[in-house]
Amino acid sequence: MSQGLGSTLLDGLSRALSPFILPNDVQNSSPRFVIERNCCYLRIISALTKNDEWCKRLTRDGHVEWCISSSLYDTVLTSFMVLDKVFLAGILLRINPSGTDSSPYPVQEKRWMLVNRAWVRCHYFDKEMIEALPALVAVTRQNLLDFTRAKLADLASTVHRALESWKGQREWIGQGQANVLRIDAALSIIQGLYDELSPYAEHPSASQHNSRS
Repeated sequence: MSQGLGSTLLDGLSRALSPFILPNDVQNSSPRFVIERNCCYLRIISALTKNDEWCKRLTRDGHVEWCISSSLYDTVLTSFMVLDKVFLAGILLRINPSGTDSSPYPVQEKRWMLVNRAWVRCHYFDKEMIEALPALVAVTRQNLLDFTRAKLADLASTVHRALESWKGQREWIGQGQANVLRIDAALSIIQGLYDELSPYAEHPSASQHNSRS
């Protein structure tokens, strides 16, 4: 395939994804359908933003502007899913929004909200949660350097609550479930992340001691 033809096909693919931008049939679609469609779209865009040439196409065809828009962000932030937040946080980490971000929230603040909200949603394990977990942990680690110490303390608490919830559910299912090994692997991943965040966690006993001093 010639370089020109290959470029034409890739340009066509980018434009073929354009109906996902401000879709016209949102009012006639169920909320669940809109959320799941957004997740599929963000999965594709997240993969494409890992390539610099694709980032140029996505910027040209309006995908970057849509990904940083308040409309999409608000929908993803309040959805019941975890993966859509993971994908959007990863996209916002990789793209350059200069000149295209007209939303009231800085991109860094959006990433924080998406990561933290994803962990809030991660208290009950199911197939989607187990699938999302490695990507969630990865995107959390990628964003840590951009979070303030206060945000890291909040995140440590949220991850710890998720960890304790998963441990409790793990004890409840016992050894009889076929996915026990996957759950144990997931618990190990969460524990590893919490171990990194634990130095930032607030310890109630220490706080009480300091307040009495």
